[in-house]
Amino acid sequence: MNKKIQGFDGLRAIAVILVFFEHFVINGYSLGGLGVRIFFVLSGFLIIGILHKQRELVDSNSSSLLVELKKFWIRRARRIFPIYYLTLVLLLGKFIAQSKSIHTDGLLWYFILSSNIYIEYRSHSWGEFAHLWSISVEQHFYMLSSPILLFFSRIRHQLIIIIIFIVAIATLLANLLNGANITAIYVSSIVNFGFMAIGGLIAINNHPRKSVMLYGIIASLSIPFYIYLSASKKAAILYPVVVPFLCFIISLIGCASLIKYVSSNQSGLFVRLLEWRPLSKLGEISYGFYVYHFFAPRLSSQFHSSLLIKLWPLFQFTFSVVVAWISWTLIEQRFMKPRPTNQL
Repeated sequence: MNKKIQGFDGLRAIAVILVFFEHFVINGYSLGGLGVRIFFVLSGFLIIGILHKQRELVDSNSSSLLVELKKFWIRRARRIFPIYYLTLVLLLGKFIAQSKSIHTDGLLWYFILSSNIYIEYRSHSWGEFAHLWSISVEQHFYMLSSPILLFFSRIRHQLIIIIIFIVAIATLLANLLNGANITAIYVSSIVNFGFMAIGGLIAINNHPRKSVMLYGIIASLSIPFYIYLSASKKAAILYPVVVPFLCFIISLIGCASLIKYVSSNQSGLFVRLLEWRPLSKLGEISYGFYVYHFFAPRLSSQFHSSLLIKLWPLFQFTFSVVVAWISWTLIEQRFMKPRPTNQL
């Protein structure tokens, strides 16, 4: 995992663009869900790959479990926590200034990295900063995977990840069969661990293959089919278990195939397109873009200009990019060590 993987920043950019489109341009096609799942598979690929490499140091007696665990969490905390908690503190200040309860939309749950649990078991709905739920899911995966993968030798890692994947699929099925709320299933940590697990399996088995083009074909077929199926509300009503399950599996196959194709075809045309500078630069600041974009100014209902309404998402996108770039320059890079690897 020491070599920068070309195209991954471009994939991050595409993922946040999909999320942005879901929130501000066109909804009903689960574009945001697709973007988040691309992030999850990428996260699993990179994080499990890093932990797999760290365990090699433990196996060779070059380091210890506790030293590597500490290093892992310091890196993750420096990357994730500064702007995450800055955002929460600003929201807290806003609520106090507006005489709102500090419990509004479950804000305190976000401080303890449990926002998805609040949505899953309490609200079953989306608040004004509920998009941060995915950050909680990622932290839960770090909490689970880091001690386990650093404790067990590398030869056990694949089995451990397969077990996590099976548990995720079984949890999804059990929830669907029991009639659980779809939003609750969507934000479930255990269910979403399936995407990270498949990313991890790709990372530790990422050997060059002659059939790499097949992964590109699978991704190009399954991702559009997932979008089509997600938009079919009638099918979801008629088949409330089958359709959500298929959406999960198809999006998992599509996202996994996409990451496999990019990571295994570094000299390909698609990767060169992903390395287009504006796209890769957006990917570089994608975390800040994701955190801040939902706070972009909304257009007041008193404006009725159709042109202004159509152009407003462009302003919101530009606003999000500028804020994310400022955040990256003034805050995030100051907390991060130099990045020799393609980190999250």
